[in-house]
Amino acid sequence: MSVNYYHLKCKDTLFAINPNVKLNCGDLRFIFSNLKKSPLRGRKNLKEFEYLMKNYVFREYWHGGVLRNALKNKFFEKNPRAFREMLVILKLKEKGINVPEPLFAGKTGEKFYTQFIATEKIENAKDLSEIELTEKTAETVFENIEKLFDTGLYHPDMNVKNILLKGDKVYFIDFDKCFFYSESLPDEKRYKIYKRLFRSFHKTGKLQFFLHYKFENKPDYIKKAFKDYLKVSAIRSFLWIFNKK
Repeated sequence: MSVNYYHLKCKDTLFAINPNVKLNCGDLRFIFSNLKKSPLRGRKNLKEFEYLMKNYVFREYWHGGVLRNALKNKFFEKNPRAFREMLVILKLKEKGINVPEPLFAGKTGEKFYTQFIATEKIENAKDLSEIELTEKTAETVFENIEKLFDTGLYHPDMNVKNILLKGDKVYFIDFDKCFFYSESLPDEKRYKIYKRLFRSFHKTGKLQFFLHYKFENKPDYIKKAFKDYLKVSAIRSFLWIFNKK
């Protein structure tokens, strides 16, 4: 990657800081003393703060699934996920993708540590679960997702909550566990991500819109992902009804 962050150590916390921003330990102490609970809906482990006339979102990392109960917010990987996510965002921004400006990421502790990341808040934006889908909106969203994939990014958890709309602009957030292929993302990987995205549309009551969407001038894997998800969903519904009898 041609972009990178710089490190700053403040007591037992190691920070990775946006190279375009100058921060010292005093600045960071001020920020941490002014963290407040975020009002953003449907998102856990979020806080917010204001710094130099801008609002930022502060997100702590927690394990998911079984590990959440065992390890909670303690990690031990050599390369912290927060630092990896910071690099992903910086590279996407360099490539012209609409993402929030990262301010810093950090980890507190050595062998077992907690970690966090702070990114600029996209003001007055709504995620895809909060809007009424239209043909124009769908066109814009698919176009921007394809641009994202053209960078080579693989996003294992793309869902309606991490795609934001602000006016006619589409923003992407939350890049935990994302990584880049050396070239444009292969079609089979795009198909897999779209299939997961349609599952997310289904869970938020938005899937029905695509029953009448024509998918004109779209790559074949988008329509295939939709049709294949419908089949899987129908089988799951049948099994659920069968088991209820």
